[in-house]
Amino acid sequence: MKVFIIGNIDAPTAPEDFSAAEARLTTAGHEVINPLRNNLPSDSPAELVASINILQLIGAEAVYLLQGWRSSPLSLIEKNVATYTGVAIIKDAPEEDESLIIKQAIQAVMGVTFDDIRSRSRSLRIMYARQIYAHHVRKTGASLTAIGQEIAHNHTSVLYYLRKYADDYAYIKDFRQYAEEVEAALNGKPTA
Repeated sequence: MKVFIIGNIDAPTAPEDFSAAEARLTTAGHEVINPLRNNLPSDSPAELVASINILQLIGAEAVYLLQGWRSSPLSLIEKNVATYTGVAIIKDAPEEDESLIIKQAIQAVMGVTFDDIRSRSRSLRIMYARQIYAHHVRKTGASLTAIGQEIAHNHTSVLYYLRKYADDYAYIKDFRQYAEEVEAALNGKPTA
């Protein structure tokens, strides 16, 4: 199987991490695409690096997520492209459940618990938290039905939350601030 490695290419240990992953995957019989071996000059524009990586990823049958991949904006894009295009995802090591990480970020930023999100409350803050949760869990590849079951709402409600997210982000300052702070928390950045 052709496997593309996703990780933080700017991490100080990136050369060692990517090489070790490449060796493990090659030993397992896979054809490996290591983005650190794309022969681009080290001062290449970020847009060029991202474009080459995405093209290589699209040609792969699977992606391999190195630990710490979430700390890189490019890795987040690559993971989303893999999810969107149906490329198989292999994780370096068991990670925390992605939905748990999202729940914790929302609670830390907004003070809204997951029980609140599952409730029937129509409080504005809880509605915002529900939209933000649905948005981020959907980015992990979860189906509308699975998200609906988890938050105790039907899939059409989830679809509504996802559509409303874009509108509220564009037009409602408070919602946009919550959404950006949750996004920053998920990317490991300190929130204000």
